[in-house]
Amino acid sequence: MINQGESVIIDGQEYFCADTIELDGKQYLYIVTATDSLEFCFAEQSMLNNELQIRIVGDHAEKDKILTALQAKIEQKAHN
Repeated sequence: MINQGESVIIDGQEYFCADTIELDGKQYLYIVTATDSLEFCFAEQSMLNNELQIRIVGDHAEKDKILTALQAKIEQKAHN
């Protein structure tokens, strides 16, 4: 599994993991491209037959749900 601070290559593009969050029993990554033109996105990671599977999140409602949970996580860290 990919952790915060690690990198991963998805479809030939290198991304760095800025943060992770578990939501509804799923593991999500907040990832950033490692190129001059920065892109930010969410991806779901899971294990299937002992192999890491990563899916870029495309559904707008799913993105909103992840973003809200990630913002709450960051706010909670700021208050601790």
